[in-house]
Amino acid sequence: MKRGSRVIEGFKKPELVSEEALAASTAALAQLAQSVTRTREPPPGAAKTLEELVRESVEPLLKQWLDQHLPRIVERMVREAIDRVVRRVE
Repeated sequence: MKRGSRVIEGFKKPELVSEEALAASTAALAQLAQSVTRTREPPPGAAKTLEELVRESVEPLLKQWLDQHLPRIVERMVREAIDRVVRRVE
C-alpha cells in the first residue's frame, strides 16, 4: 500500500494531510497538553492564590466529614440498590 493513503473497502483513499504535517500537529498538540497539565510551583515568597487558601482550609473539613459519613452513605446506597434488585425478582 502506498504511504499516505488508506485502503477502504478495496479503494485507496488519500490522506487529507501529509505525514509531515500530521507529525508536526501531533507534536504541537502534545506540547500544548503537557504545558496545560504541568503543575507550576509558585516562586519562593509568592503569595498563595485564593483557590489555594480555600483548598487548604476545606480539605481537612471535607476529609473529616467523609470519614464520619461516607460509610453510612455507601451502606444505605448499597442496601437501596439490593432492595431494587430483589423487588424486580419478586
